[in-house]
Amino acid sequence: MDSVNSIKGKTEDLYSFIINELCEDLNTFHKLNWNQLQYEKLLGNWLINFIQIIYERFHNCPEYSVDPDKCIPWVPSSIIDIIKLGTSKRINSKVCHDIALLKLGASLAHENMSPEYSDHVLRSFTFQNGDYPIQLHGAYINLKQSVKDLDYRSHLETKELQFKPFAGHICLKEGIKNKVKLNWKWRIGNQSLENSSLSNILRVMIRRYIPVCFLEGFKTLYESAKPINTKYIFSATSIHNNLGFKFLIARNPEVKVLCNQHGGGYGIDSYCNSETYERKISDILFTWGWTEDQKTKPLPNAPAIDASTNYRSNCILFKYVLYPKYFYKLDNYPFGNRMNNYLHQLIQFAQKVQNLKIEISHYPHDYGWNIRKRLSDADVEIDEKSMDDGKYQLHVCNYLGTSWLESIAANLPVICFYDPEINKFRDSVSPYIKSFERLGILHHCPHSAADKVIEVSENPEKWWQSDDVQSNVSNFREKYARLENGWEQIWREEFSSLSKN
Repeated sequence: MDSVNSIKGKTEDLYSFIINELCEDLNTFHKLNWNQLQYEKLLGNWLINFIQIIYERFHNCPEYSVDPDKCIPWVPSSIIDIIKLGTSKRINSKVCHDIALLKLGASLAHENMSPEYSDHVLRSFTFQNGDYPIQLHGAYINLKQSVKDLDYRSHLETKELQFKPFAGHICLKEGIKNKVKLNWKWRIGNQSLENSSLSNILRVMIRRYIPVCFLEGFKTLYESAKPINTKYIFSATSIHNNLGFKFLIARNPEVKVLCNQHGGGYGIDSYCNSETYERKISDILFTWGWTEDQKTKPLPNAPAIDASTNYRSNCILFKYVLYPKYFYKLDNYPFGNRMNNYLHQLIQFAQKVQNLKIEISHYPHDYGWNIRKRLSDADVEIDEKSMDDGKYQLHVCNYLGTSWLESIAANLPVICFYDPEINKFRDSVSPYIKSFERLGILHHCPHSAADKVIEVSENPEKWWQSDDVQSNVSNFREKYARLENGWEQIWREEFSSLSKN
């Protein structure tokens, strides 16, 4: 498999070629005259991911089990169904079977237009917006964790009182969901391929697997997206998967889109999938401190960890992340056979530190990796997380995603290990990475990380509060991890400034 940067360049070229043709096809089908940016707001992230997935399957189909008898007819209903290409063996078998046929110059018409109807798909939505120049939806990343057992919506309303009269929440409610008859004539109607090149195969596969919400289910969702009375719409997460939100911003092109960074990788990794899409379709991308052009602008967010507690245990917290079994997007993560080594290193670290006072935070999605059983089979016994993150004296992460930035933001001692063959950084962040490696914050292998954890386990704060560590952490935090108290007032000032433009 090529490097991330190599695949990035090749798939971006394919995207530029395909998006123009897809816009024309969909405008003809829907009898519209939308421009390219409108379609990118609606389905651009799906198209980016789908092209990346088909690129990988095109080059690696022999690695997948392609058994026609185990293939299942599948048409995604919504944008979130793309994750099934990362988790389902039978769906991947179907996709690879189709690619194999197209490589041979065959047609997909053998499917006999099956299935006739889609799975249930959203057909409508309603929305209510206040008279604010800035409308918020899915705007917060970490707030739900920090409010604990409080009613989440009531807490947001209390926070948003501070933003009035400049900004307020837009309420989107989903309507009915039902099955839709599939338009197989359109889906398999462009199979007169000049050759079996990747670009031609992509043209066929995109029609075949475009989500129902963008084709057969489009009309009623389009009709639900009435004109909205606002200058800006602001979101962290809705831009990716909320259909009502995506239809609203696509059908109201005069409304400017404000995106809010919602995780790690942004500004740090050599390539970040979410950041790429958000920079493509937004007017401003608010970041956790970094800037690269006129579109990127720092805006602190709510802290994810409450580190103000008067009680801190002498316990260590180990946090890990898992990924689907099959390649599902282009990012700096261990896809393909590298997952086996990734899991092996996770267990190696756990074996080496299990005699310390340590607890483990299991990732909420196991994706069939059976981590608890793997740890048990390796004779690893570590208790599961029992407290809020801010009550642990030391955090350990086996990846450089969101969690380590949250710990850095809270100024809690943190140690991470990662694979330098997988994690590639931008030139602007490399000096920070080298400093963190020198200080023992970052490590290239689990053994080195475990040794550092054992070394500082008696008093992590003594190491963490040293002048050298604090100086480097503070500089990094100011640029890449601004999750801080007082964020509401800074948001209010930013919203006030925007509302006057």
